[in-house]
Amino acid sequence: MIEIEKDVKLKAIMGEYEKETKKKAIWRGNITQNFKKWQRGKKIYIDDKERICILASEDIKNKWQDFAVKNKISTLSKLIRESVEFYMTFKSKKFDFENISNITHYLKEPLTSIKGFSEILIQDHKHELSWDVLLKIRDIFDESNNLEERIDSLSLDKIMEEPHYDILIVDDDPS
Repeated sequence: MIEIEKDVKLKAIMGEYEKETKKKAIWRGNITQNFKKWQRGKKIYIDDKERICILASEDIKNKWQDFAVKNKISTLSKLIRESVEFYMTFKSKKFDFENISNITHYLKEPLTSIKGFSEILIQDHKHELSWDVLLKIRDIFDESNNLEERIDSLSLDKIMEEPHYDILIVDDDPS
């Protein structure tokens, strides 16, 4: 009889807990830690989070974990949250991931001309130019190379590990 009273009392307390916190007192057949804390009078933080489950193969999970470790991301959950946030931010700004190769091409096209013309000026006209002008043209050439490397690092072709070739055709035939 006393045990039945305890069960009824416990169920009433659990009902009060669930009503107050909007959390379950029993989850998967076990009394939750939050319910035990609540019984002891500790504050239970109510958040509006919902559990989301992702099914992934062992290979993908290992790949994600390796990435997280290399990038000092503490958990897979954090990696997933940050990745989704990153994707949503860029998509909301109408960033077109599929069009990135066109963007890099449009950036590199005039850059290739600048590099080519500055190299021609250095090679073919170095005797006609003052030292200061020659140094400035050399700086333009060097900075163009640096910029090209930065653009290349953005390229999805590199991310997808496909070979990437840049071809510069200079027609130096005077005829």
